[in-house]
Amino acid sequence: MDLQQPGHVSLSRGERALMGMALAGMAGLGWRFYDGVTEKLERVAVEQAVTNQRLHDLTVQMADIPALKLEVAKQGVELDQVKTDVRELKQTRGLK
Repeated sequence: MDLQQPGHVSLSRGERALMGMALAGMAGLGWRFYDGVTEKLERVAVEQAVTNQRLHDLTVQMADIPALKLEVAKQGVELDQVKTDVRELKQTRGLK
């Protein structure tokens, strides 16, 4: 590196080549970093879509819970009625 004039730097071919390789290396690392981040963001987007679908499925299933509770309650009442009817039939026939 020679100083020909104040504030002016002259670089040799080797120095220019070295700076060029350094810049190319930094550009390559920058691109690799960008590509890696982009790939990770794409994976996160896919995972988020899967999670959203699962949440939707769970929401749909949970919407059925009140209807299922009502159905179970009805089945319980019907079972109690059947037990009462069987008991009455046994008493009518004199069975215990």
